[in-house]
Amino acid sequence: MIEPESPTPERSSVFSGVRWNIAGQGIQHSVRLATTLILARLLTPEDFGLVSMAQVVIMFVNLFVDMGTGQALIQRKELTPGLLNSTFLLNLIIGAVLAAAIYFGAPLLARGFAEPRLLPILEVLSINFVILSFAVVQRSLITRRMRFDQLASLDAVGAIVQAGVSIVLAFQGHGVWSIIVGILAKNLVITGAAWVMAHWRPGVSLVWEDLRSIAGFSLNLAGFNLVNYLVLHADKIIIGRFLGSETLGYYEIARRLTTQPVRAVSVALGNVLFVRFSQLQDQNEKLRRRVIRASGAITLICAPLMFGLALVAESFVPVILGDSWLGVTPLLQILAPVSAIVAINRAASLLYRAKARTDWLLWFGIVRGVVMIGAYFIGLRWGLLGVAYAIASVQLLFWTPALIIPFSLIELRLSEFARSLWPYALASAVMAVAVVGVEPLLGETTLPWIQLASSVGLGAIAYLGTVAILRPPVLQDLLQLAGLSRG
Repeated sequence: MIEPESPTPERSSVFSGVRWNIAGQGIQHSVRLATTLILARLLTPEDFGLVSMAQVVIMFVNLFVDMGTGQALIQRKELTPGLLNSTFLLNLIIGAVLAAAIYFGAPLLARGFAEPRLLPILEVLSINFVILSFAVVQRSLITRRMRFDQLASLDAVGAIVQAGVSIVLAFQGHGVWSIIVGILAKNLVITGAAWVMAHWRPGVSLVWEDLRSIAGFSLNLAGFNLVNYLVLHADKIIIGRFLGSETLGYYEIARRLTTQPVRAVSVALGNVLFVRFSQLQDQNEKLRRRVIRASGAITLICAPLMFGLALVAESFVPVILGDSWLGVTPLLQILAPVSAIVAINRAASLLYRAKARTDWLLWFGIVRGVVMIGAYFIGLRWGLLGVAYAIASVQLLFWTPALIIPFSLIELRLSEFARSLWPYALASAVMAVAVVGVEPLLGETTLPWIQLASSVGLGAIAYLGTVAILRPPVLQDLLQLAGLSRG
């Protein structure tokens, strides 16, 4: 056994971890969002479409770099030097094999997308797999120690480096390559910093018995990640193949705007919650309380962001993105509300891993994935909006089962969970009334940016005011997360 951890007060450590995650994820995703908006002014929808095609391939192969071993190291109650060394070497081997596969398979992949310009992009990005494989164990150790301040700095610095490189190159006229080089620069910086922070250096031993001890957990998780990837990215493959790179560019911007803010919140909380849930994996009563509270925190933030984005989409797109991106408006109105609803499931989904039931997670992902991919093809008949409606329909169809199944692991009733969220639903409705109601008061002659700012400001006041009346303890939680209260 290695790395004995000194006990820390639970509430203090959890809030401290969440604070650091919110800071890191906030910086990371704010920088990414700002970079996306800046690059949207400098690059074309076709450029974004090419990058999206490349990332479909890269992110797919990247699933096999980790193979779930990083999460397995976090979930394990005890670690041994042999397990760490074996996991590190296994990931290096897999990373090298995958890099070679992408490099030599790039011509075939480019033909599959009917896009020859994809060939050199894939060849360059293949190096990513070797870079990332060097940091799997290091990041897992940092997470296991709950050093979320270090993780926050890693991700924030990486995002800033990527933004700086991409924007400078885009200004110089390098087009799609500005994004590609930015991605490589970010991963190099993050990997190097993780080695410095982890204070662990690998040996040269590879013991198969150690790897077999985490095989069940990691392989089921890797299987789910694979299925989840196919579900999340099959839409891009289908749109890129049948509707073209320009249409895919519109879709890519809409997906970034509706997923990155939610992901920032869910990851900030999820990184801490998974560690804590794993520590409490045998204590269902405590897990029930923490799932309810964590889901409330996620809903508190994601509901106004996404419902608000849908409400102000008609003024947001021309003011922030420009008139060339007007086709994104209806996509935001469809996808943003669904993104808020799905975010509520984030805390519940962590129970599969904390309880070591990644086999359940895998089978649920397979069933949902088959239905979702079928829906993509059905929606394609009505173009890009048809695909968006297909996504929304399937996400809503599986929303309840995605809660009920993991809740059975901790004996949590759906009715109890739903009662805890009603204040946020009511606050969202009040916000919608405020935003819709302010538009006639401003009049058609009001400048678009003034109309957008007024709608956002009034909506935020209405939402937070309603939450403060209906759920006062939330204010205490927010103060503690901000470090302004000891709780």
